[in-house]
Amino acid sequence: FEGLRARAVISVVIFHFFSSLLPFGYLGVDVFFVLSGFLISLVLENKSNEMPTYTNFYFKRIYIFPLLLLIVLICSIYTV
Repeated sequence: FEGLRARAVISVVIFHFFSSLLPFGYLGVDVFFVLSGFLISLVLENKSNEMPTYTNFYFKRIYIFPLLLLIVLICSIYTV
């Protein structure tokens, strides 16, 4: 499914830059969201026996925070 999601993203990018080459490239957004929803449901079904907690949720996503701070800093400098 990851390959199909990648193709969907690439079709949208091609559509944005060269709309004449791929006239229905915008449909890649729909395909991407459908596949993502399907994959998320599979992951949640496989973890259905685990009880979700807030600490577990945030602990799994803490690695994104430094990159978020970097992007906010770059965007703040760029807009000034």
